[in-house]
Amino acid sequence: MSRFVEAEPRTQATLFPERIEDYIDEENPVRALDAFVDRHCHNNTGEQK
Repeated sequence: MSRFVEAEPRTQATLFPERIEDYIDEENPVRALDAFVDRHCHNNTGEQK
């Protein structure tokens, strides 16, 4: 087992960030909507999705 982590080459380009969160600024209003949906959306059993 190697002691070093193998990383992507620095010349490797990516088309998109790894997470959609990387696109959304901390002050973006969509974060409030996301928090509302997380808090209020439930499935038929009453458990949060």
